[in-house]
Amino acid sequence: MRITPELKEQLEAEANKDNVSLANWIKELARQELKRRGIEPKG
Repeated sequence: MRITPELKEQLEAEANKDNVSLANWIKELARQELKRRGIEPKG
């Protein structure tokens, strides 16, 4: 996934607030969005 350094910096700052890695933070966001759309996340 390609993102600008500025966006990555913002995302990492938010992930750090939750004491998780950026990858795990993004995975959780994706799971939440699937649920919001009525799809049960697998895994």
